[in-house]
Amino acid sequence: MKAVFLYQFVKFVKWPPTEFPSPNTPIDIGVLGESPVFKYLAETVAEQKGNDRKLTVRSFRDADRAACQVLYIDAALKNDMPRILETFAGKPVLLVSDIDGFARQGGTIQFVNTGGKIKFIINHSAAQKAGLSISARLLALAQSVL
Repeated sequence: MKAVFLYQFVKFVKWPPTEFPSPNTPIDIGVLGESPVFKYLAETVAEQKGNDRKLTVRSFRDADRAACQVLYIDAALKNDMPRILETFAGKPVLLVSDIDGFARQGGTIQFVNTGGKIKFIINHSAAQKAGLSISARLLALAQSVL
């Protein structure tokens, strides 16, 4: 289900024009850590487009090498969260995770499990600092907006 959310988030976020040097530049969705989300995400976005761009999915083991526009951070990396957030501070990357407190500490979107349903919290301030524009429609769907 998280893979579907990640795919849908792309449709409601705008990146700075400088992030895409050509009209054919794809939107790269990265998964940091050993997460089953990678497999499901690769299946979900195969041959799909978001914001009129081809979508690609990549797996990363190291935040310093994660070159992408969307990055899902596996919960197993919770102890590395401060370093990961520092690595991406001010960069136009939509940071998404289900690590507890992720949005409060500077992540862009945090998944939360509420009554067996996946919902999400958006840190709108973090998105703006990263140069990302999140649509009002997505903000309205969030459980809360910080």
